[in-house]
Amino acid sequence: PTASPTRAPTFSPSAAPSNAPTFGPTATPTFSPTLSPTFAPTLLCGGLALTIHSEVDNADYAYFEGTYRRSTVAESASDHLYRWQSREHAGSELFYSAVTFHESWVVYSATTETYWLFTEYNPATHALQPPLNGTWEYYAQGSFALDRASLSFNCSYDVYPTKAPTATPTSAPTESPTAAPTETPTASPTKTPTAAPTDIPTASPTTASPTAAPTDAPSYSPTAAPTRETCPFLQVYSVDIAWINGVYEVHADEVNGFAAWTADIGASTYIIHKTAAGDYWVINRDSEFDQRDGGDLVSMENNLNWRPPEFGEWQFWQTRPNPTQAPTFAPSAAPTDMTLSPTFDPTVSPTQEPSVDPTQEPTWDPTALPTEEPTFEPTVLPTEEPTLEPTLSPTLEPTSTPSLEPTLEPTTAIPSYVDRRRQRRRNLLQDPPQGTQVYGDRYAISMDCTVSDAPTLAPTTAEPTMAPTSVCESVRIDVVTAANITVIVDDAREFL
Repeated sequence: PTASPTRAPTFSPSAAPSNAPTFGPTATPTFSPTLSPTFAPTLLCGGLALTIHSEVDNADYAYFEGTYRRSTVAESASDHLYRWQSREHAGSELFYSAVTFHESWVVYSATTETYWLFTEYNPATHALQPPLNGTWEYYAQGSFALDRASLSFNCSYDVYPTKAPTATPTSAPTESPTAAPTETPTASPTKTPTAAPTDIPTASPTTASPTAAPTDAPSYSPTAAPTRETCPFLQVYSVDIAWINGVYEVHADEVNGFAAWTADIGASTYIIHKTAAGDYWVINRDSEFDQRDGGDLVSMENNLNWRPPEFGEWQFWQTRPNPTQAPTFAPSAAPTDMTLSPTFDPTVSPTQEPSVDPTQEPTWDPTALPTEEPTFEPTVLPTEEPTLEPTLSPTLEPTSTPSLEPTLEPTTAIPSYVDRRRQRRRNLLQDPPQGTQVYGDRYAISMDCTVSDAPTLAPTTAEPTMAPTSVCESVRIDVVTAANITVIVDDAREFL
């Protein structure tokens, strides 16, 4: 016979509630205290059945859930002796990770390359295995936590057996690889690298220690020869000596082993070149290369370079004559033989009488009277101007204030070394020593390299047309005549 169905549930309670508690409160405990534990200690699980309680719907979680079998032999001598391997998903396992940022239990899946990390690890209680219930965080490689959920394990004392082998393979065998194997490495790795190190770091480095010596010995020679600037033309310009301004074209042949530039300006030919000794750059006017005159300009700036200074100071070639030779003790001509032999007799014989006869009277007769009669008045009348003689009373009354206010600056500026050198340079320019070849005023000249000659007045293309860029049907031109009468022209072409 079929059993009768149970009655439908009702919302009304089976009995009326009572306000009074079933048992009255008491100060004594319900059970006597005991030294025995309340529950039996947790055993080392031989197998664990994992269940993930998450609000995130992630298909990859299926590779973590299932049963895990504990390894039968301890893998290390540390406190974390065991690991559990999934029986359903190859590559999924539960183990303790000693990575610095982990140091806790991890459930890892090689298929998804993600893992769950236990966040409440306590070495006192979780040394052998993770808790059966706890909070875990879900990570991908090199990312932040993607999920946070509760993971529960159903513990089995016995070690789960391995699955029985089957006669049929789990998957059909694959065909031969599309590409033949080769020892040449590929640019893309076969697996994504993991954040965790593969090996425990060693005390000694795996690569060679760095050395202080460079890989290659340093050299003073450049790696490539420097390229010289192209300078087919020199644009020369000066404000003070404008007659040398113009475009100088490079000379066909080098002068004294260096480049030279030439230009015909007016009735003169100017050549810019370096002297044979290499000590001057010269702007040579109508003279030979190795001859200087007063019309040539020279500059010692940039004389070690292949081209004259881009902006420098030039001076006219001037030679000051050397002084006469210093006098010598040697005669100007060789001495000749004496005309007369020396004698002991004087040339003129002395006389017995003196030249002037002595007299008893003085030469001038003295007078008894003085030249001027003495007077009671002083010879010089007194004046209001003080004399140079010191007096007992000073000319000015002494005061407590100085005549001039004292200052922090010296009365006379002390010339610096730079000022003295500049003054010496100015003195040499005004009065140079004899034999100086270049002196006098300096003139600023600029020389810019250009790749083209000076523009000509004639255009290089055909004569430009008068057509404007936009068409004008009519143009208004106001022409004021001598009588101040405005004439309006509608068509400019008729007016022209």
